[in-house]
Amino acid sequence: MNKLKCIAILTSLIFSAVVASQAVYEDLTVTATKKESSLMDTAAAINAVSGDNLFKKGINDISGLRQIAPDLVLAGEGKSRVNVRIRGIGTYQFDPGADPASAVVIDGVTQPRVASYLQNLMDIERIEVLKGPQGAIYGANALGGIVNIVTRRPEGGDSGRLAIKAGNNGQQDISLRIDTDISDTTSARIALARGSDDGQAFEEATGRDDGVNSIASRFSLFGENNGVVWNASLAHSKMNQDAVVSQQNFLCNSTNNATHSLIVSAAPPGNFCTSLYQGASTTTRGVINTSNTIVQKAMASDDSQELNIPGFNYAESILFTFGSESYIGENKLTTVFGVTQINSGEARDFDATSLDALQQLHSSKTDTTTLELRLDSDASAKYPWTVGVYGMRDHGFRQDTFATGPDSIFAGLSKAVSVAATAAAHSTTMASSYADVLAALNACATSANCAAFAAPGVARSTVMPARANIDAIDVNNFVLSQTGYWKSNARMELKTQSTAVFGNVTIPLREDLSLFLGGRYSVLDKPYNYIGSTNALGAPLVMAPFSVSSGSTLKEFDPKITLEKTYDNALGWVTYTTATKSGGPGFAQWNAADASKPYEAEELEMIEFGYKAVLNEGATQVEAILYTYDYTDHQQILVGTNSQGQPAGVVVNGDATINGVELSYRTYLDENTNLSLSYAGIDAEWDKFMDPRTTPNTDRAGEKMAFAPENSINLALENVQYLNIGELTSAISIVYKDEYKLALVEWEPTTVKDLTLVNLTVGLDTPSGWNISAFCNNCTDDEYKMVALSGVRAQGGGNRYGFGDGRRIGLQLSTDF
Repeated sequence: MNKLKCIAILTSLIFSAVVASQAVYEDLTVTATKKESSLMDTAAAINAVSGDNLFKKGINDISGLRQIAPDLVLAGEGKSRVNVRIRGIGTYQFDPGADPASAVVIDGVTQPRVASYLQNLMDIERIEVLKGPQGAIYGANALGGIVNIVTRRPEGGDSGRLAIKAGNNGQQDISLRIDTDISDTTSARIALARGSDDGQAFEEATGRDDGVNSIASRFSLFGENNGVVWNASLAHSKMNQDAVVSQQNFLCNSTNNATHSLIVSAAPPGNFCTSLYQGASTTTRGVINTSNTIVQKAMASDDSQELNIPGFNYAESILFTFGSESYIGENKLTTVFGVTQINSGEARDFDATSLDALQQLHSSKTDTTTLELRLDSDASAKYPWTVGVYGMRDHGFRQDTFATGPDSIFAGLSKAVSVAATAAAHSTTMASSYADVLAALNACATSANCAAFAAPGVARSTVMPARANIDAIDVNNFVLSQTGYWKSNARMELKTQSTAVFGNVTIPLREDLSLFLGGRYSVLDKPYNYIGSTNALGAPLVMAPFSVSSGSTLKEFDPKITLEKTYDNALGWVTYTTATKSGGPGFAQWNAADASKPYEAEELEMIEFGYKAVLNEGATQVEAILYTYDYTDHQQILVGTNSQGQPAGVVVNGDATINGVELSYRTYLDENTNLSLSYAGIDAEWDKFMDPRTTPNTDRAGEKMAFAPENSINLALENVQYLNIGELTSAISIVYKDEYKLALVEWEPTTVKDLTLVNLTVGLDTPSGWNISAFCNNCTDDEYKMVALSGVRAQGGGNRYGFGDGRRIGLQLSTDF
């Protein structure tokens, strides 16, 4: 809390120096509610920033969104898995079966999942963060809110901008945009960008780092013909990482003496732990064996890790959008059409050590088409209304391959089972060499008279009567477990269809009081096929090939009711609304029974009270918002245990109550100095959540939800000085969050405490059109975690984690032409 006190003192000193304000705020137009209105005249909780402001602050990727909204938290594993949490609501989602709970909208087109388009925020008109459930406006999968990205339209004429940025840690960015007129009624714009950096960590054996190499391009057209205003754009972006580096954490908390780290790593000579804590508590650590060489390598540095494979990560997106506005009589018809293709893939050392225990690979491709038709009444109508229809088709697949190597606990178990099965007939002992055990197994397979075991002391005849004795499959599995890989594949194929009808009407009750009534009825079908295959029959993870078809159907009506009261320079409102997030198939399912059971949908209800005011003749803006959420069946994605006792992706649903407050104060201290101060407080607790990773399952009721800091503060101060050589702009931005968890259980490695990110920029705009800026992002080099993935205690109980970007200092040079 010391950092919080320092920020409060700094703020009070700033306010003590306030002089008579002379400058005023320009109205920022926002469209997150699908109608144009000024920010301060919109009865909704919205944080917004213009593209010019983004450019001046050096924000060109998703991490910069933290400077926009204090109650926004970023998390995720790998740059293509970054997810957005708004007011604590979000999803650790990275596969086509799991929809995001906080949606991203680009030029009116809702995106099916987060991918590379958030790594290069190129040529942006503005970004708006609309908070709270948006089911009545955007339909399913917008529980936490939306991030609305509006790209720049062609401006006409012949013009352009070139920008070059360079910084420490290998940062090199370049962007170019050019505008021109194609005809008297049509303008075109092309924007290109390329960037790279050295990342936050590197893999020691190969020297590869987890830096991002990205490219992006967008071609846009804008025109007005025969009373129809239209725009179209085709965008492409791609990001690559040459390594995927995670830090292994040994909790020594397993309830299984054979496994001491994340999921499947068997201990090499000696153990990872000198003692295990095996009691009921999940927050008590055992004793780490610091003399173990694997442990020493894993704990040596937070910026590097020796892995079995460096891995890779890529995400590519192609987005086409078309929008038009025309009139039917006095009523405006809006058409929004979008086509999105997303490809992604990765290879990851899942156990995050130098052991050859478990590797994960995935490839994914989805094609999404959306169409929305919306008819708005004339704005001067006594009862302004909107009606519309929406359709979406989202087809694609994801295939996961988990390769279990010779250092896994499964390989050790395979040898133990093989030895147990051949010991009596061939005098095989645990100390026998690989060649001796193999020879004994071959003899057993030939004679077909050696009883097979599912586990030491457990005859396989009890679970697989048809394979009671050792056979050639067992020989193959043993060879693979000791010299190669057991490969298990889970392929998920989806054909999601969604349709919706929506509408709203505003009823004036009196001159200063109005009632907004809106709603949306959505039908979302998510049929899927799940296909499992393996090269090691009868061995974890896929014990036998399977193929199942299943699905989920969501039919939901989400209302929105807002009572709005206007004053001379202010407005107040109260809103009731809901939203629903669809269920779907879980990732990495290894048998037909688990794959055929989609998880439950989520529901969220909100009551929100808000107040906005413009003071000091436009020089000051204030906002105060209170809200409460009733959160039902929240989807928590975990690494858990499936019906066969194996590690698998598990989605567990829980209920929670969330109460929050948001306060915002923006003012001009003088005509050249602008101050912005925002506060967000969140009280988010589980009402019920049964943790499947403990034995017996633990109810987390009363514990804090993850990704929901109790106190968050954003402070920004900007000053403009007009000099003979140009316009000098200086800005400081401070983002503070007191404490929040990255995972269900509050282990020290899964908790971010007193996060304070300080950004500084100083830029000079010259009369000739040149701009030179110096920037410092995360100037204090505050080390903070972005992700923590925990395993099941019975399977090792360890976790792995990764860090966010450190200090970045550099220069940016740009020119308009």
